[in-house]
Amino acid sequence: MGMIREEDATEDPAALDRLPCQCGVAPAATGDALPGAHDLNNNPWTVALLDNSDAYFCSGTIINTLYILTAANCVSGRGTAFQIRANEQVLGTGTPRAITRTPTSVVTNGDLALVRLSTAISLTAYDAVKPACLPNSNKDFVGEDARHSGYDHGKNMKNDGTWTSESGNRLTFDPNSDSHPYCREDLGGPIVTEQGGKNFLAGIAIDTSCSTSAQPSAKVSNYHQWIMDNSNTGRFCER
Repeated sequence: MGMIREEDATEDPAALDRLPCQCGVAPAATGDALPGAHDLNNNPWTVALLDNSDAYFCSGTIINTLYILTAANCVSGRGTAFQIRANEQVLGTGTPRAITRTPTSVVTNGDLALVRLSTAISLTAYDAVKPACLPNSNKDFVGEDARHSGYDHGKNMKNDGTWTSESGNRLTFDPNSDSHPYCREDLGGPIVTEQGGKNFLAGIAIDTSCSTSAQPSAKVSNYHQWIMDNSNTGRFCER
C-alpha cells in the first residue's frame, strides 16, 4: 500500500452519521496510580483475540460498533475461526462483564487487519467498551507520548513509551525505562497518543522481538482511507 500524502486536517474527515458517544475517551478512568494503572477502564478500546478453545493469542482495538483493528500477522491463516473478547479485565473471570463476538470476515492490508464482528457491540452501555479515535490521514505522531495496551499474560496491561521515528508505513515505539515493551499476546494491540483530551490510535503493535528500545509498529494514519472504506458499515462515535 502506498503512503497517503494529504495535508493534516483539524476537522473530522469522515462525514458519517455518528453515535452519541465520544471516541478516545475513557469515561471511568482510574488514573496511573497503582494498583489501578492497568485497569481496562483506562484502556477501554482494548480487546483480546482467542481461538475457539478460549486460548488467547493476540490483542486488538475497537474502532466502531462492528469492526476491530489488529495486526495482520495475528489473523494470518486463521480465517474466521477465532473470537473477540471485550469488557474483561482478566481473561476467564468474566468481569466486569465479558462480551464475546465471532468474526464474519477479515480483510488485510500490509501490517493491518480489519475484523468484522457477527453482531454489533454497544459503545454506550459499558465504561470499559469504547472506541479509540482514528487519526486523520498521514497524521504525524513522532515525538509524542504513547501508550500500548494488550493481553499478554491474559490480562489487560499498559506499556508507556514515546514515538521516536517513522519509516514508510511504520512508527517506532520506544518503551519508557520504567515501563515494559509490548510482547507476545500484546501483538495487534492499540498504541494510542492523547491529543486534546482524546486518545488517537497512532499505531498497532506488530513487533515480535519484545525489544526494550525500538519496537516497529504499524502507522495507522497511513491506512486511513482503507480503514474507512472497509469499516463504514459499522457506527462510529463522535470525534
